[in-house]
Formats: sequence, structure tokens, C-alpha cells
Amino acid sequence: MLQAARDAGYKNVSKRLLIDWTELGLLDTPERTGRGPGGGSGSRFEFPDAQRELFLSILQHRGGLKHVAGLASLPVSAWLYWGDEWVPLRQVRKALMTWWGRGGHLQSLRKTRDLAERFVDVLVADQASKAKRKRLVDEITSSMDSQHYDVAKITPLVEDVLASLPGGHWGPFQMGTQEAVDLLRAMSVAIEHYDEFSDGAFYEARARIRQNALAYFRDQPQMTEHRVWGHWFNEMSFQDLINRACADLLISLGFMRIAIDYGRTLPTIELQRWTRPPEELLRRIT
Repeated sequence: MLQAARDAGYKNVSKRLLIDWTELGLLDTPERTGRGPGGGSGSRFEFPDAQRELFLSILQHRGGLKHVAGLASLPVSAWLYWGDEWVPLRQVRKALMTWWGRGGHLQSLRKTRDLAERFVDVLVADQASKAKRKRLVDEITSSMDSQHYDVAKITPLVEDVLASLPGGHWGPFQMGTQEAVDLLRAMSVAIEHYDEFSDGAFYEARARIRQNALAYFRDQPQMTEHRVWGHWFNEMSFQDLINRACADLLISLGFMRIAIDYGRTLPTIELQRWTRPPEELLRRIT
């Protein structure tokens, strides 16, 4: 691993870096392949080829990031769209915690507020007054930081901003207040219950994300023609999918937990063979 990095031009790498990144879930635990040098005491451990490629990719991206947590989107997106042969689920679980902050909260209040602003932008863009937007952003930031959403408190704030939109609903899908509140609190719900999610829940969340990605790329050209909302549906690159990977996975897990808690039914998953992004999706994102 270290030699491959140095051969690629990354000189300032060390064994300590490998250990740290393994603990953070940026890399998986190396596989035991035999005994120590000459068959003596100790053990020999090696990283598989896929992890070497991931390591080089992370080294390539880390120069433009201030915090190591931002690198967690690389292993998570590899698992989401390329599969377990590239990144195992045990690594994803650690990487996702690194992304939001290992202490159980998002890493900083600034990052929390950035996410809150992003959610509100998705919900109402610039169509609500600054005062209404600020009140909602403030409440979402506080809720995400404390990992507790006061649904009774946040619901009227959502109703208030949705009233600024045509028909009082969000987007061409006519999302109402309940659905919008669930969207805004799904990530915090996932963080709160993170240790309770089974492996099966992660795989279901992945299947839903893949299905949604395929649907978006399939329908995006037609959605851009919508009279009111067409400008929202920009073409998406694979870099966009990478950047969104951690948030999308947490939100999907959160929606699943909310559905269980409130006895709601989620859309049916269309089972399909997927070992890497399908060709039609690759053509659109590369």
C-alpha cells in the first residue's frame, strides 16, 4: 500500500496513516495472509487490490479537503454503487460515523448548519422569506445538534415555508407537510438509532438509493420540462453522487426507521441484478 502510494507520487505517507484511516473506516482492516517474515512469529497482513485503489483515490482527493471526515464519502459511495467487492459493510458503518462525527453528533455546528441550510434549500429554494427560512434553519440545526426533533415545534415552521410555494406543496411531487418534516428529520433519526440498524437495513437502504438514482437519471430530461419546477432537475454527475453518498444513506435509513415507528409503507423495491452501476447510468454520469 505504502509503496503503491509512493510510486504514484504521494511521498508523505506512513504506516501510521494506514492505521488511522482503518480506524476511521476510510480503509478496511487488512486481511491476514500468513505468518511473519521467514515463517517466524507474528502475522502477515495485506490489503486487497480494491482497497489499494481506494487508498490512492483518497490520497488524490484529500488535498482539497480541510477535514478527513469529508473523505468518508469515497468508501461509502463505492459500497453504494459498486458493491461489497470494493468496500465491505463493516467499513461503511465506521466511515459513516466518521462523516457525521464519532462522538454521536455532526462534527461541528457549522457543518450541522450547512446541512440544515441545504435541506431547506431543497425544500423551498429562495421562494420563502429570509425570516421564515432562518427560523426553520435554526430549528433544524438545533434539532440535528441535539439529535432530537420536536415534531410539534417544527411542523408549523414547515407549513409556513411551504405556504410560499405554488399550491402549498413541495415540488412536482406535491410533497405535503408530513413528508417534508420526515425529510428534514430523517438524518437525525438515523444517527439516534444508528447502532440498532441491522445489516439487512443497510442493504435495503442501498437498494432504495440505487433505485432512486436510476429513476432520476431516467426521468430527469422529462422533469426539466416541468413548467414550474423544471429548473430544479439539473443533470447529475458521478461526483454529485459521491458528495451526497453519506447524507443519502443516513436519510434512507432514517426514512426506514420513521416508517417502522409510524406504521407507514415505503415504495416497493424492484429487485435487480447490480454488480456495478448499469451501463445506462454509467453513460449519463461519466
